[in-house]
Amino acid sequence: MKRREFVTLLGAAAAWPFAVRAQQLKRRIGVVIARLENDPLGQAEVAALFDNLRQHGWTAGVGGNVQVDYRWPGSDIDRIRADAAVAPPWP
Repeated sequence: MKRREFVTLLGAAAAWPFAVRAQQLKRRIGVVIARLENDPLGQAEVAALFDNLRQHGWTAGVGGNVQVDYRWPGSDIDRIRADAAVAPPWP
């Protein structure tokens, strides 16, 4: 094996773990919906969000490329502000 081939092979082997890890990363979206979780309008808003994400090539769930974290503070303005101020991942 020539030196150039060896160096190329060594470089590719060293970069492989980084390439594999990069493929496993997901985007995370934090969503604060000013409704209660069992509110039909809130569920319709979530469905519309997922429809728009799909139209732009994003899929959520197992095997998807995006993870969506929700907060449902209802109409409590203090909870809305607190939830919006905290960056994901939420506890």
